[in-house]
Amino acid sequence: MPAERTSMRQVREVLRLKLVGGVATREIARRIGVTPSTVRNTLKRFQASGLGWPLPVGMTDGELESKLFGAVGTKRAIGVTSSPTGLACIESSGAST
Repeated sequence: MPAERTSMRQVREVLRLKLVGGVATREIARRIGVTPSTVRNTLKRFQASGLGWPLPVGMTDGELESKLFGAVGTKRAIGVTSSPTGLACIESSGAST
């Protein structure tokens, strides 16, 4: 079952607590009600996004989500392609079994 995405309100609170308050990761997780790994991943995504703190004035939740998470549904499995019939095929590495 896929994990539920963190709300942008929670993301903003993670950033505020860490970057303004210097609160520890576990304490942020406890206060917000998420796992410590969610806090760490949020901070990694923020660093990778190139955004700075404080966030730009007027940045919407949609803009923040786009910067942190990119376009939704763009992942593709490696080695899986569509065949002309529309069925998924696993690409062969050429080695025989």
